[in-house]
Order: sequence, then structure tokens, then C-alpha cells
Amino acid sequence: MAENRVTVAVVQAGSILFDRERTLQKAADLTLDAARRGARLVVFPEAFVGGYPKGLDFGARVGSRTPAGREQFRVYYESAVEVPGPCCDALGGLAREHSVDLVMGVVERDGGTLYCTVLFFAPDGSLRGKHRKLMPTAAERLVWGFGDGSTLPVFDTAAGRVGAVICWENYMPLLRMAMYGKGIELYCAPTVDDRETWLPTMRHIALEGRCFVLSACQYLRRADCPPAYDLVRPVEADTVLIGGGSVIVGPLGQVLAGPNRTGEAVLTADLDLGDLARAKYDLDVTGHYARPDIFRLTVDETRKPAGGARGRGRPPHYGARLRWTLPVIWEPSIDPLISPSSLSLSSVRTNLTRPLASVEETSKVSRLPSSLAFRMFSPCWSSCRPMAPVMASTFCCRSARTRTSMLGPPVGSSTFTVPVHLPDTSAAMSVAARQGKSQSFFIALDSLSRCETG
Repeated sequence: MAENRVTVAVVQAGSILFDRERTLQKAADLTLDAARRGARLVVFPEAFVGGYPKGLDFGARVGSRTPAGREQFRVYYESAVEVPGPCCDALGGLAREHSVDLVMGVVERDGGTLYCTVLFFAPDGSLRGKHRKLMPTAAERLVWGFGDGSTLPVFDTAAGRVGAVICWENYMPLLRMAMYGKGIELYCAPTVDDRETWLPTMRHIALEGRCFVLSACQYLRRADCPPAYDLVRPVEADTVLIGGGSVIVGPLGQVLAGPNRTGEAVLTADLDLGDLARAKYDLDVTGHYARPDIFRLTVDETRKPAGGARGRGRPPHYGARLRWTLPVIWEPSIDPLISPSSLSLSSVRTNLTRPLASVEETSKVSRLPSSLAFRMFSPCWSSCRPMAPVMASTFCCRSARTRTSMLGPPVGSSTFTVPVHLPDTSAAMSVAARQGKSQSFFIALDSLSRCETG
């Protein structure tokens, strides 16, 4: 970390619904206010630009949608943000003008799908990256797509390591653990959850992760919405639709600012970054207080194609978990004790069983982690029937001219895992095993995620 103390701000304010340009101007005014207070990091609420349409149903019923609801979605769609795009440029300009790290909640438009997204802007105005909400809650799924593991960043900034988890994603324990494993120090939690239970949630996360938690919540009244804002249950103009509760919490769970429930506000706190180390003295859930011999978390950071995650496809990238299953037939040679068989990924592509990535895709991956695991098993083995022991096997990477040897599994075991180093994932492999009779095997190759943590 570059500094020992830093001032941060969380903004509690509501969008100007369905009016992106006026919302951007409001964001500019609030960012200026935070910068004048000395903030180096400014966090805005969930869906600030684009808006959180609380109380709308977009004309959806089980089995039907109304024309009015479709028009309502069109208006919402037009208010969303393209990344990159002119709106991103404007937000980057705010960060550059005030020399702040800006964490902004937006509704992102990608093709025909909307996403609840957080954008991260550096003090020079550049877009560091984004996080798409993994799991929209309840009726949010009518209008928002699902993010995937390819947008779970934690960035090094002058203020510390910054990442974001949106609203009820904070109730996903494995996601929290993934962020702790990435070394998050300034845990941003943009939200629209204004319930009393939100404060203890934020304090728990700060205490659990031994990090600072910055939660920015919208504050929105019915009077701030357009006259045609068609709530399912009409309310008076002075009714509060989203009631704030923004808060900043220290790594021992102490409340440093907020919660504010009185109206729009900018909350600031002067953070002593030395508190991070002091807090981890007795609890580090990814370090000395972890049990990696018992628990393991694997994070799939592959960008998913349209379908399961409603995303847009692209090749896997660094941090992806890839798997190939290669069928291999062992036949005894003249010497029944040794039967070598050479194979390569490209030569068995047509025989892949349940492939999660094609050979062509993996050949484009240049920055995969070097740690791989191999598993050998036979469909005829079972825990109650001892297998013929594999005494020794050798896996070698042809291009690297390296070789790793290991003993096989004990009698009665059906799987084993061996760590090796294969810089070239498409290289050929030679496998030799001591086997007394013909047998069918499969070899599963796993490339373990960089973000795997105990």
C-alpha cells in the first residue's frame, strides 16, 4: 500500500430515473463534494447511473407480458450505459478532474441484455475494469442478466486493494471468500438494501475479511421519480422508496461513518491502513486461520457464452478453470510390466469426453497458471474392489523437455492427483504405467484457477 492513511467517501443519493444525462450531472456534483472533503476513493450506490426501478413490474406475469411493460423496459433500456461508450468517458472525466478513484454503480447495456454493473475508474480517468452482478435478486432477473466469474476484479490503487460486491451478492459466502482470497482491503458494497439488517451484514463482512467495508446505498423518494412512474402499489409523493443506510466500517467491525437514514449525503472517513495488519494478527481467513488441508475454493473465471450466464462469448483467459478428459486404452506389450502410449491433445480432440474447452481455444491461452493436476481412473474400479496397482507413471511435456515422475495410488484407490508443470498446455504427453492386463482408463487434466484458495 502506498500510503498509511487515506480519506474515502460513500455517496448516498438517488438516481434521476430514466434521465441519464441529469444523473451524470448529479454524479459530477456529488463527486466534487467528496473531493472537496479530501476523499481519494469515492463509492456510489448500486445502479446509480441507469437507475434502480424499485416497485415496477414491467408488466410481467407468469406466462404473459403486457405492451405497457415492454414500453417501460424500452425506456429503461435507453437509460442504460454502454461500456465502453460516451457515458463511460464522462465518468472517467470526473475521476480525472478530481484525481480520485471512482467506483460507480451503473446499469450496463450489452447487446439486448442489461446488467447491474460496477465500473472502476482510475485517477487518470482510465477504466480499470468492471464487475457484473452474479445473481440478480427476485424480480431483478426480469430486467438484468447474470454476470460470470470473468468480472471479479480486485485492483491495486493508491488507497489500497479495491473490489466490489453488489447488494445481495454479499450474502454469497463463496463470493466473499473469493474476494478475501484476492487480497481485498477496501471492500465496496454498493446496494439498495435499506433494511436494518444491512448494517450487521456489513460489520460481519469487515470483521470476517479483516478489511474496510464501504457501503453506498441509494436514497430515493417517490417525488424524485417521473410522474409516469407506474408503481405496482401507488404511494404518496413524500414516501421514501429507498431509505439509505450507507456506512463505512473498519476491519474490526467498528462503524467509522453512518449509517445515515435521513436523506442524501456524502459520508467520509479517514482510514488508518495499518489497521489491516493489526486486525489480521488474530484472524486471516485465507492465511493462518484457514484450513486448506480440509477446505478448498475453486473460482471459474471463464467468460461464459450466451445461455447459462446470459453473457457474450469469448475465449477463456488467465485464471480460467479448464478440463479435458482423454480416453486411453492400455494394451500389454511383449513385456507385460511396461506398456507405453503416446498421445497429444490435438490427436484426441475427436474423442474428448464432455469437453469444457476445445484445443483451439486453449492454444490461444498464453497466461494459464503453470500448476496442473492429472487424474487417472477406470470406470470399472470401485471403492470396494481393489484396483491393479499403478506402480509408477511419467508425464513429460514435449516442448519443455521436462519430466516429472511419481508413484501411483495405493491399492483400493480409484483416483490420484499429481501436480506437474506444463508451460505449454497443448504439448504432447507420454504416459507409462505398470499394468498386467488390458484396461480402459481415462486421464483428466485440470488447469487449476489462479484464484484457488484454501
